[in-house]
Amino acid sequence: MELDPTTIAFALPVVAMAFAAALYVFSAVCVQRIAGELAVGKWWYAWVPFLNVYLACRIAGKGILWTVLLFVPVVNIVMYVWLCLKFARACARRRLYGVLLMIPVLDLFALWNLAFSKRPIVAQGAEANG
Repeated sequence: MELDPTTIAFALPVVAMAFAAALYVFSAVCVQRIAGELAVGKWWYAWVPFLNVYLACRIAGKGILWTVLLFVPVVNIVMYVWLCLKFARACARRRLYGVLLMIPVLDLFALWNLAFSKRPIVAQGAEANG
């Protein structure tokens, strides 16, 4: 069975969009759960583009300025590193989780662990044990 180049040209973007949608749903579910456990912001922000970045900043204990800086070229690199580290600390985890959030593929496992692990998440402002 030989595949027609037109079929491949059509199927490849469809598969890529389905994969991207699955990743978006995965990250939204994880961020929604973390926001719900920390009682930070509105949980449904996790599903809205741009508001999900704002919600991640709120989870990390930062505000609208950080959200804006995450969309500024070059500055966003430094801000993203810092945000990942703060995000992990807000979830009462070590900085290692923040580093894992910066590494492609491993970030999925780290985000899943931050959202669904049995280890209790400490509300902002409280000290984390361990």
